[in-house]
Amino acid sequence: MRLTRRPDDRRFITVTLTDKGRRMIGGIFPRHARHVAREMRALSPVDQAELGRLCRRLGRGRREGREKETDHGVTTNPLRLAPAL
Repeated sequence: MRLTRRPDDRRFITVTLTDKGRRMIGGIFPRHARHVAREMRALSPVDQAELGRLCRRLGRGRREGREKETDHGVTTNPLRLAPAL
């Protein structure tokens, strides 16, 4: 993992994977994807399509609403972490 601070505002940090991190994720992700696909079988094809539609809607909303300006003119970029399973 590589952390880079934005030069114009050091409060912002960009996190990127190193080559080693990409290889690690590449080894883990196929098994994870199979697990997710197996769990999704609990939903009917219609429900799976609806879930996909809703997830895309959430993704678009997240991108469109990523930066918010506060009452004081400060732009924020909230980071929300999913709880550990």
